[in-house]
Amino acid sequence: MTRTPRSSVLAYASGLVLSGAAVLVAGCSADAQVSAPPLVATTPPVEVLSTPDQAKGEAPGADEAVAATARADAPRRQTFLRAGNRICDEGSAALAAIGERVPAGDEAAMVAAVAEQVVPNIRAQVAQLRALGYPSGDARLLSGILDETDDILDAWQADPVAAFDDTRMDDVNDRLDDYGLTRCGDS
Repeated sequence: MTRTPRSSVLAYASGLVLSGAAVLVAGCSADAQVSAPPLVATTPPVEVLSTPDQAKGEAPGADEAVAATARADAPRRQTFLRAGNRICDEGSAALAAIGERVPAGDEAAMVAAVAEQVVPNIRAQVAQLRALGYPSGDARLLSGILDETDDILDAWQADPVAAFDDTRMDDVNDRLDDYGLTRCGDS
């Protein structure tokens, strides 16, 4: 599969929007704002205390909580990848729909869309990926990638203009792609 090089997800997408091929980032005026629909109905993960912490009657530390957070029926990796890629496909389609509504060259609408629609859409994808549960042995890796994504989204929410030059998502997308979430890594 050929991947389009990106200096940042949003910079790449904003170029597409400005060229009329709105694929990822765009927006609409406050009057016509449409929020991204829920992508996939899922069940939230259940936090399980690690055995040493339970014996002490203490809550797990950060590392233990990440390792212990799992669904009782943790998905197999292939099942997780199929569901995860479907979540990202649907999220990308919702982002493309947002992009189709932004007037070409309307920077104010694009900035508003980042804060009001793009960030919430990507947050929904992250939440849905977490809700799938993690395949056995992959909780720390996937949780770390998704935590980093949340940190980037927090920065974009605080300063939507900065998102257009922010290249930190490139590493996240590459790691998602390497893991097999290729539809997530491409968006």
